[in-house]
Amino acid sequence: RCTMKLKVWTASLENHLCDKDLDAMEDISDEGLEAIVKDKEKKETHNIIERRRRYNINNQILELGKLLPQHHHEEYYKVVKNERKSKGNILEASANYIRLLRAEYQKKIALEEKYRKKEEINRNITLKLQEYEDMFAAFGLSVEQSDNLADEE
Repeated sequence: RCTMKLKVWTASLENHLCDKDLDAMEDISDEGLEAIVKDKEKKETHNIIERRRRYNINNQILELGKLLPQHHHEEYYKVVKNERKSKGNILEASANYIRLLRAEYQKKIALEEKYRKKEEINRNITLKLQEYEDMFAAFGLSVEQSDNLADEE
């Protein structure tokens, strides 16, 4: 049984070694040969895993490139346009685009906060105006409502 394994390992090694290496192998024990084969299998497995990892990274970079704005989004396209679509250029353009989107998001948040504060001020002014109108009515004074205020309520 060990002899059969040794023959399989030897055949596997012969595929990867040159004649000079095969001549040197004749002096190697079964345990030494087994260690060489295991080492070779370990390297092959590592190479397969590494190749798969690089393939995955490259595909994800290409996918990222597809997500970048095209010509019809001119305001964004200026940030990411590049004639050569290398991996480095795609990553650089993606980082620039993300920075631009973050800046726009911060502007949007600031505008929404500004709008919210102005709405609150308007609401307080309207309440105060209503309070004054009620006071005038209590004293028997009539108040003309402006068309703008009537439309808002």
